[in-house]
Amino acid sequence: MLFLSGKLCTILIAAAFLCASTLRASAQQQPGPAPQHLELKDPTPRPPDLKKQYENDPASQARQQQAAMLRNAQIIAQVAKTTEKLCQLAQELRDDVAKGTTDAPGRVNATKAGQIEKLAKSVKEKMQMQ
Repeated sequence: MLFLSGKLCTILIAAAFLCASTLRASAQQQPGPAPQHLELKDPTPRPPDLKKQYENDPASQARQQQAAMLRNAQIIAQVAKTTEKLCQLAQELRDDVAKGTTDAPGRVNATKAGQIEKLAKSVKEKMQMQ
């Protein structure tokens, strides 16, 4: 075996520490490659999102527009019918008041006024729906 002298051994140990510290310092100064973000597909199979898939379907949009137009036409027809009945009741009430009939005018007039009020409220609600 080879025995090294004390000075030579000290020099070798100092050189080893110097090399180790140099390698450590250079490793700290140079950042390693940035960690890569891997995006993996979802392994769980799921059904497709049909709302997202058919959201902008022209045929679906046309059906929705047609249904909306049909609803609006029905509401307009109902409003016209109710308004016609409202006008008829108002005319009858005005005629009864103008005649001044004596056979329980308050009760008949109150009934017609209540019907007129209900019809006016329903017309108002239907017009707000549009």
